[in-house]
Amino acid sequence: ISVADAYDLLLGIAAQAARLPVLPYTSGADTLYAQIPKNIIRVGPRDCRVAASAVAAGMAVVTRNTRHFAQIAESLPQLRFVDWHTSPQPL
Repeated sequence: ISVADAYDLLLGIAAQAARLPVLPYTSGADTLYAQIPKNIIRVGPRDCRVAASAVAAGMAVVTRNTRHFAQIAESLPQLRFVDWHTSPQPL
């Protein structure tokens, strides 16, 4: 693949990604994040922010990393998550 072809591919991927909605990190999500104990945040601070954002928006997290999200759910019991790899059921 040439450099020019690689740039064309990159532009195509960027255009497709721009069409995807982005869930904002809100003050409500930040309040939920602050309720998560530090020992769980250390396991996965970004996963904790994703979880807090999902709960604040009333959405579920679709992940393959259920181990982290199960730990987070101990502090955020309203967290819903599903393993995209093993669960064919709709949310």
